[in-house]
Amino acid sequence: MDISRAILSFALDNNCLRMDAVKEFIDGYNQFGNITADDIIRSLKLLYCLESFWWLNNDSFNNEGPPRRFADEMVWLSINWLNLEKILGELKNDNG
Repeated sequence: MDISRAILSFALDNNCLRMDAVKEFIDGYNQFGNITADDIIRSLKLLYCLESFWWLNNDSFNNEGPPRRFADEMVWLSINWLNLEKILGELKNDNG
């Protein structure tokens, strides 16, 4: 969950996942552990399952700051749930 939270917080920009930032995260992480594109996809889906019911409510969308940002991230994940493999596919070629 921490991995996907970090990736969404620094790599999701204007409803687009910045693949350069995700790749840099993976490269940095892999200096100390091992993470693959499949791990990232699984982590993003788990984060959605754990956090969506907190953030996808009217109060989150009416607020500024973190509640709104987290709600927007959950919306992005719900829209792109079936496309995560395609979105992160280029990473699979680099890291497995």
